[in-house]
Amino acid sequence: MTDDLAAELQSTRRALAFYRLALIGVLLLLGWLAWRVGRMSPVSDHGAYGEVWTVDLQQARADADEAVAKGAVDVIRALFESPDGSSSVHLHTMGFGQTTPLHIHEKAEEVTIVVGGTAVVRHVWGGHGNPGAGEGTFEEHALVWSPPACAHEFENPHLDRTLAALVFATPQFGGNLYVHPDDPRLQTGETPFTFDPTADLATFRTLDRPLELRRLPALGGRLLVAMVRDRLEVPANLHSPLFAYVFGGEGSVAGKALREGVLVHVEQGEPTVFQATQGEPLGLVIVDTYGALRDAKATVDP
Repeated sequence: MTDDLAAELQSTRRALAFYRLALIGVLLLLGWLAWRVGRMSPVSDHGAYGEVWTVDLQQARADADEAVAKGAVDVIRALFESPDGSSSVHLHTMGFGQTTPLHIHEKAEEVTIVVGGTAVVRHVWGGHGNPGAGEGTFEEHALVWSPPACAHEFENPHLDRTLAALVFATPQFGGNLYVHPDDPRLQTGETPFTFDPTADLATFRTLDRPLELRRLPALGGRLLVAMVRDRLEVPANLHSPLFAYVFGGEGSVAGKALREGVLVHVEQGEPTVFQATQGEPLGLVIVDTYGALRDAKATVDP
């Protein structure tokens, strides 16, 4: 091989190596741009990643009630779906006397908040050989946690009004698997949890405390109830969105007005402050799916 040919081959190898590196760089840049666009894309009709946005559930309920009045039996409105399928939020409005039969979610756990009407809820679980069953009636603002493989049934007992339920699912809601009470798939289901925060807010009004933060025994400690007389600060949580449902009082967050029945999505690169209106405590149910408040210290035992 001549010196000229060897030099030409060496030059060709260097050029190919450069083009490979350039191609890899372009692919990485395109991937980063796609990720950035995805982060800026809406995850709801109401807002996008990196934002604080709110949903007026009273208006959403009115729209669903109108659909029921025209003959709909069930109305499901998606409010949030994470692109990676890790979580979702939807409003489920059940028609007059309607029942969602006994069903499970094999992997997902659900937090359901009654936001209108009355819910009769039945649970059946296997408990790894220690089975149980229970039934309860829940009014507005009460919450129900149904762990994976714990069968649950929701009934609207009224023939003249709807039942509206706000449902948080982790992973994302993918439909119901209807079962009989003796289905073997219930064996791994753990004991459900229910809670009505309204009585606590009434008690809090009589106390001279700036804040109560209760971490509930559900969602691995990521389900909380906050009662705020002054302010509650959420740390910067740009990649850890949380939701707060207002079950009492009035206030504001990021310049947006809060009142009973409003759902808030919080995700910012800086701290976010929930501010209560002076003289009236603000009551929040917080679904902290991604652990933005993992370091917050509870002031009240579950």
